[in-house]
Amino acid sequence: MALLFPLGLQAESLTPVCENLTPQQCLEQAKGSGKPAESNLPVFRHICANGIQEACTLAGWTLWNHPGDEKARKEAMTLFRQACDSNYGPGCTQWALKLEELNKIRDGKKTVSRLFERACQLNDLLGCINRGMAFAMGTGGSDKKPYLASSFYLQACEGGEPTGCSLLGSVYDQGVGVEEDPVQANAYFLMACEGGDFSGCGLYGWNWT
Repeated sequence: MALLFPLGLQAESLTPVCENLTPQQCLEQAKGSGKPAESNLPVFRHICANGIQEACTLAGWTLWNHPGDEKARKEAMTLFRQACDSNYGPGCTQWALKLEELNKIRDGKKTVSRLFERACQLNDLLGCINRGMAFAMGTGGSDKKPYLASSFYLQACEGGEPTGCSLLGSVYDQGVGVEEDPVQANAYFLMACEGGDFSGCGLYGWNWT
């Protein structure tokens, strides 16, 4: 079995946390440890250096939660960008969400909405939802095109993300960008509810009253 790190200071600093584990095995162990993300930050950073982009994204998310620490947040954005450029969808989504927090619509040539779209193309369902919302509201550097939102909600819904089903139900309920269809709306609200989205449960019940 491959060792995670060569002998030396890096390996010693993580012993016995990652001893005799591959990078992916060590990441899964850290995620399941029950420890706060802050405690796992050194592990995430080292695994990120081994090319596991999920670890880069987790390290970025942890660093971002240092309000007022501009150095940490700058490193976080670098890690999100790296993960996205390495075709890891959640990295693209986090990059876009953090730009929104900073009230920016672009980073270089990449707009928030395009980052969400890239995340969706990489099968990150949260990216699909946010891309749909950008089209629905005309935010993130996107033109307002509600008729395009439903396809992104549908991708999220079919991928197992109940929030996508709930949003799709609302689209059909209100006839925004699609032909109004209360029966189809209720079908999606029910899917959302069964998937654990409580807003879908409320909308489904309300629609039958």
